[in-house]
Amino acid sequence: MSEAKIEEMQGLYGPFSLFETVLQKIWQRGDYHSRGMKTVSGRSLKVIEPGRWNSNEGPDFKEAVLEINGQRLVGDVEVHFRSSDWHAHGHDRNPNFSQVVLHVLLYEPDPLETSIEGGLEAVCLLPILNCDLESYAMEEALLELERVEHVEWLDAILKLPVELRLEAILGFAKRRWSYKVAFAEKRLKEQGWNHACHQFTLEVLGYARNRAPMSRIASKYSLTQFSAGLDTDRLFSESRDQWKLKGARPANHPRLRLQQYAEICRICPYWPEKLMEIFSKQEKMDVHSGSAFRKLAATKQLQRLLAKDVFCSQLGEKRLNTLLCDAIFPLAQAKSLFEGEPFWQNWYPGDMPLGLVRAFDRVGLSKGKFPKTNGLLQGILELATVKSDELTEL
Repeated sequence: MSEAKIEEMQGLYGPFSLFETVLQKIWQRGDYHSRGMKTVSGRSLKVIEPGRWNSNEGPDFKEAVLEINGQRLVGDVEVHFRSSDWHAHGHDRNPNFSQVVLHVLLYEPDPLETSIEGGLEAVCLLPILNCDLESYAMEEALLELERVEHVEWLDAILKLPVELRLEAILGFAKRRWSYKVAFAEKRLKEQGWNHACHQFTLEVLGYARNRAPMSRIASKYSLTQFSAGLDTDRLFSESRDQWKLKGARPANHPRLRLQQYAEICRICPYWPEKLMEIFSKQEKMDVHSGSAFRKLAATKQLQRLLAKDVFCSQLGEKRLNTLLCDAIFPLAQAKSLFEGEPFWQNWYPGDMPLGLVRAFDRVGLSKGKFPKTNGLLQGILELATVKSDELTEL
């Protein structure tokens, strides 16, 4: 099995790290679009058995069963980020890799790269993944937290007094907020306020697995068209081959989310302007945190106002909170409508993975006077994915 490799890449809200083992898990689970799958050379590929995950020296998977252009093959599979890793890792000189029949890659090979001797077939995962890489990386970090009692970042944070833990986590949350605002600024510059709100909202309603098809629908059909009335069943059918429905709860089904958004647009056709009006009335306050901020800023009243007057009581509380924290607050900050960071930091958690909620408890903040806020959970999520050298600076 290959030595564990890690790659630093740019995500939606900033850089993140991805381990090669995550790609191996994707291959093992078949977590990709398999219909019409082709190799890099253009041959049809059917994965009958992904192979047995190899924990010893040699290829990542043994005894895989594949069908390439109708020909049945049994052999080994090696997983890498790039085609060039085959030579860089010395596999071309290692007899243990002589039975490899497929090279599984994240990225498409560079046309200028030297091809692997013997014409070894390769397949590229990136275009056929079931969700974005950042979601896979975050999921892996949270699974690791649930599997073991001590992970590197948790050990590092637990060495600090509770007050310093809070300070460190809020610092990581602030960094995550800056990534989100920078992304929102880019969206505003390219799209303007109304379309940015429209696009961002549909993407958030799609969750990680269906964000891409929701984004394509938002690009194709404007806010005005949604407000005038669209057949959401037809919209859903148009993207039939793109939806990731496996494991989706009925309340999160993209067909339902499209219906809810269409109803928001029908009832309140100018909902982005309504947002601007509400946020422009928010007064700038002295720095407070947690319960003190929530009381001073009357966040419950604001939550109810946004839920009813802007989103027309179509969204559940947690999904509304997720939408506000992931899209609306950063957009409002980028638009200079109000000071969004303290609201984002102290707002109520939205749809958070169970592992992240458990992480909050394990960090020890729940035993003190600190309420569970979006900012603290986002800070822990950022902390769980940082590189080792950052942990030594805590």
